[in-house]
Amino acid sequence: MTTFPAHVKNCATCDYWAGQRTANIYQKLVQVKEFTDKGKCNNLKCGFRNQQMPAGTGASCDYYKKWGSIQ
Repeated sequence: MTTFPAHVKNCATCDYWAGQRTANIYQKLVQVKEFTDKGKCNNLKCGFRNQQMPAGTGASCDYYKKWGSIQ
């Protein structure tokens, strides 16, 4: 398991990322199986839209939005 704190801006913590992940709402963490797990970017304004993005990719996108499950 790979864990990302909620304050980290990457694909796994972004609301638009459609990869498999689990939220730990008490500790404000996101867990994915592997750092490289991929999920589709569903942000229609982002240059990465419809691309398969790795969970650990840094949010170089101007349209990052924290995943609602960890707010």
